[in-house]
Amino acid sequence: MPQVKSFACVRIIFMILNVLLLLMGIAMIAVGCYVQLSKGNVLILLPEYEFINVVAVMVASGIIVLVVSIIGFCGACMMSQCMLIIYFTMVLVVFALQISVGIIAYIYRDEVNRSLEDQLLAGLKNRKVQQSWDLIQKNFKCCGVTGPEDWSKHGEYNNNNVPDSCCQYSGCGIGGVNAYKAGCLNQAKMFISDNFLALGATGIALGLLQLFLMAISLAMICCLRKGKHIKSTYA
Repeated sequence: MPQVKSFACVRIIFMILNVLLLLMGIAMIAVGCYVQLSKGNVLILLPEYEFINVVAVMVASGIIVLVVSIIGFCGACMMSQCMLIIYFTMVLVVFALQISVGIIAYIYRDEVNRSLEDQLLAGLKNRKVQQSWDLIQKNFKCCGVTGPEDWSKHGEYNNNNVPDSCCQYSGCGIGGVNAYKAGCLNQAKMFISDNFLALGATGIALGLLQLFLMAISLAMICCLRKGKHIKSTYA
């Protein structure tokens, strides 16, 4: 029957796209965990920006996408209108949240850049994040925020002394002569910029996929409502 064939075609397309959604959710979780493990020290230095922690947003979104995709599979396999309606609603809500987060990130992008230097300078006085500073300075071969002099001006070091992580061997921070000349501000800006770009690109790809999935799931719901014999055909 034409209706049954149309539904079968729509169902196959839905399954394929939902597999892509599932894989995207897994990828988001994996990327988020990688960023946290490899670059998490930068985030620790920005206490006021915990609410825009890209890592947390990406991992949480990945988990939500996984749950939603599983509901979609169950709804399609069981040909359940109820589950497909729940699936459509959840995808719509996630899509709306993505739009909201994107708008907020765009509005506050300049404010983040303006106050980033102040946040990093304040972190020089905080002994709780000293280990993070050491790791960042060693990995990026930088010293202080704008330069090694920041440790004397804004930190707890005197006589131009800097942490040994600002140079290449133990005790080299005395006098700051051998310290790296470049500050870590640009590295922090690049980190935030790269993460916003990654989140933005992922959000656009996910948004397009969600639009297709909402349209197809709605088509499946309509087919199931109009053709009650469809479900019996697959039984």
